[in-house]
Amino acid sequence: ATNLGESIGFGSKLKPISDNIVAAHAYALVNYNSSTQKFTLFNPWGIDSSSKPAFLELSWSEIESNFSYWDATKQYT
Repeated sequence: ATNLGESIGFGSKLKPISDNIVAAHAYALVNYNSSTQKFTLFNPWGIDSSSKPAFLELSWSEIESNFSYWDATKQYT
């Protein structure tokens, strides 16, 4: 989907297992590394105003443990 110019977002759980994830917050998928099978998610609060990191590299298992849902946009041309 990202190769087609579409956006993918993830919503974190109310009580994520990992301490470095903001609870009940939106993250954007910015990269997938097929060699490591890790997804890079972006936390927009992590740039200046949060103690949580701006970028997270997570496995799919870690995403399933810490996020409630994901959604994708459709690119209209």
